[in-house]
Amino acid sequence: KPVDAMLYCAVNAGLARSFIDGHGQGLFRAPRWLAQAAAHYYARQADERWVLAGYNFRNLKDGHWEWDESVASMVKNEFFCSMAEMTTWLRDHKMNGRDHMNVTSKLEFMIAELSPKLRTYMDLVVRPVKNMTEESTEELEKRQRAALMDAFGMEPEAFDEAWAEWVEDKK
Repeated sequence: KPVDAMLYCAVNAGLARSFIDGHGQGLFRAPRWLAQAAAHYYARQADERWVLAGYNFRNLKDGHWEWDESVASMVKNEFFCSMAEMTTWLRDHKMNGRDHMNVTSKLEFMIAELSPKLRTYMDLVVRPVKNMTEESTEELEKRQRAALMDAFGMEPEAFDEAWAEWVEDKK
């Protein structure tokens, strides 16, 4: 039933977001894109048709859930947000449907291709919230760049190249 599937997706998404933000069993906060990507990735494991990221109900059409095709098209046309750009997104950053697909695909790439080092990345990138305030864009970017390098040995630009190649090979 669609209502049951929507509920399973919402529960998966909420749990994933909470687990990512709570990584390390403290008052931590993951970067905006990472928490959203995890929510979508695990909701799609339940039923990809009901992950409504960046969509209005009235705009849904058949096949709206076929993200792999859309992501491959974004890569082909070089129309995606870069990892360097994503590292600057604060918690209030407004993501569009394309952004949601993009970040989810990048997390999927991490899980599929970089999983031996994913725990290291998570330990480095999900950090305590100091004084209950948001980090500056510069602090957020610096932390994520360092985590990408220390965990995966990649700058954001190299990450995007490896991800784009993976997306193209996946077709």
